[in-house]
Amino acid sequence: MLLHDDEVLFVLLLCVMIETLFWTLFHIHALILTNIVQLSPNVVLCYFQQGIYLTFIGYYSLVKELTTLLLMIICRLWSIMNVRSMRRVRESSTNIKLRLYYFDCRGRIQAVRYMLEDIAYIHKNVDYKEDFELLEKRDEIWSQHKTNETISGPFHNLPVLHWNDTDTFAQTLTIGQLLARKFNLYDKLTSSIVDQDLLHGYIDGVVSCAYTDVILNSFLCIGSMVDFSDENNLMYRLTKNISNVLKLLNNLLKKSSTSFYYDQLEPTIADYFVFEAFTIARDYHHKLIPNEEDCQELMKLEQIMKERPGLANYFNKDLLFKRFTGSLTEILCDLSCYDCSEVVLDYKLTAETVPTEFKNCTIVTEQSNCYMQVKWERNSTTTLMVYGFQYWKADVLGHDLQATVSFSYFDSQPSWSNIIIYRCLTDQCNSPARLKSLLESFKFVNKLEQLQYLLEKDEAFDGKQCLFFSNTTQYQMFSLKKSDPPTCKQCMTIVNMTPKKKVIEASCYSLQTSLNTVNQRVEFDINDRTRSPNWYIACQRANCNTLDVGDLIYQNSLIDFNLEKFIDKTSAGLSIRFSSSFFIVFQNAFNKIQAFLMVPGQKWN
Repeated sequence: MLLHDDEVLFVLLLCVMIETLFWTLFHIHALILTNIVQLSPNVVLCYFQQGIYLTFIGYYSLVKELTTLLLMIICRLWSIMNVRSMRRVRESSTNIKLRLYYFDCRGRIQAVRYMLEDIAYIHKNVDYKEDFELLEKRDEIWSQHKTNETISGPFHNLPVLHWNDTDTFAQTLTIGQLLARKFNLYDKLTSSIVDQDLLHGYIDGVVSCAYTDVILNSFLCIGSMVDFSDENNLMYRLTKNISNVLKLLNNLLKKSSTSFYYDQLEPTIADYFVFEAFTIARDYHHKLIPNEEDCQELMKLEQIMKERPGLANYFNKDLLFKRFTGSLTEILCDLSCYDCSEVVLDYKLTAETVPTEFKNCTIVTEQSNCYMQVKWERNSTTTLMVYGFQYWKADVLGHDLQATVSFSYFDSQPSWSNIIIYRCLTDQCNSPARLKSLLESFKFVNKLEQLQYLLEKDEAFDGKQCLFFSNTTQYQMFSLKKSDPPTCKQCMTIVNMTPKKKVIEASCYSLQTSLNTVNQRVEFDINDRTRSPNWYIACQRANCNTLDVGDLIYQNSLIDFNLEKFIDKTSAGLSIRFSSSFFIVFQNAFNKIQAFLMVPGQKWN
């Protein structure tokens, strides 16, 4: 056990006092029971009294010599042990400067953070501090820091540990094992393990298991957006494996005679990594940890580790990051949202008729994004849907908005609708006040019933009369080729427009997939303030899906959204602006993983 300097001084003084008192009392009998006779001026005779005391003094002399010899042996062994410990932590007078550099999230380095907090508390000669690479500025700054080896180390990656401004070490396990060797966090041999290399092997095995099979796999669950409700999902099997590994780590700890792995009296690097593995799995999702009876030892370990002065100070200062990783799928994953059952209003909802509070709604927490949908129909009814998504939706990078004007006609039954879909990433952003601001900023014109003639089914419909044209492969799995017109049941054309690209798919469906429909839809990205318009038609008559239909749609419909008015009228306007700047940082990286690349569209006022 390593002590602080003031504790060492106290123990030293206590030992001196005890030793002085002991030897004083141990020899006082000689002053009382020894006879001293002066035979001449320069000759003195000392002799012990006859009887029991003479016998006692014989044994006393033997015990004294043996005690002295035993104390010398103990002190010698103690000195050797202290010298070995001192060699690991250097001389106490040598100052050590440690600088950890990592992203401002919990990440894979958290177990090493715990080690460093304890080391800095115990060793007063250690000057420890952590510097952060800010995730919100990752695209702006990290690309520059990544190529600077004085910051990112030899592998151009984080974490790195700078030692005394002279040495730089990279990779989590390497840093952890270096600290364990330098500061004796592999601890001591025991009666069951008498070989130091074997002890290190056992401890490193626990470290590797906790780090690889639990910590990194937990991050994989976060990055892959695992659905914990779908037991048939391949990623769900990974969650079961994490739980099983934690159960094994619990059982291994149960075999130890102490609170730490392999009968150690103080925590080793293994205990720090298992502590983090257990807590990060539990903090992310309860399905990652075993049943309570199968993690009792891990729960005890957590309690003991949190009571250590260095770590207690760390948690009391609330230094533990709430964000687990830098993954784009984890951005703002702890939202509160309004959650309501679907409501059908018997009147047309406008900005003036938006209720001040939603009825039959609750506030739900731990949501990934909030959602709001309003659908107006020609019969003066409005359908309102308000809820939150618990799991991340990959197409939501911030506050985005979709508006559609539509007209359908089938079996002589017309259907007219306007729809707004709003998704956002701030607390309770699907509130009545936000809905009111949306409606005040929108303008709809829907006269698509003027195109009813295109949607009326021609009983003599022939697939050969459809337009076949495509400049994309995006919709091929849903539509037929020009060589398959006999099986065509419904013509279709989809046009998505951006300043850089116009995506067109004109073909037909082998099955009638929907009503005969014509619509215009505009997707607004509130983050980078762009709009992407598109139109669609599905019909069953000759030449009904030509590209000229687009002009007819725009002549008979309009979708306009005043962004500045929306932000100015929204009490959370500042949070929208912040979210906008925050998520634009991640736009480039996210585009690489999107299934459908959305090229930014034209600016709008």
